[in-house]
Amino acid sequence: KCEGSPGYPDGKMEFQIQLQNETDFRSFEFPNASVIDKDRNCVRKHIISITYAFTEEWNEAKIRCKYKHSKDFDETSVFVLSRECF
Repeated sequence: KCEGSPGYPDGKMEFQIQLQNETDFRSFEFPNASVIDKDRNCVRKHIISITYAFTEEWNEAKIRCKYKHSKDFDETSVFVLSRECF
């Protein structure tokens, strides 16, 4: 889930990813993402929710939830467990 107040009325947020073997972040659109904009009193709350099955390719990837056209972001890492752990 990625959420924040990116600006009213046109503010948007996006995901950026950096896989383990990549040196730069790139924009990424998760399939079937649910996007909700809640506008109230000239403030926009933008929420992107995803459900995604991460494969081994995503192990140690970094994902950013970022305001478009801004340097502000929140970042997390993905750790994929091998099937042997289940």
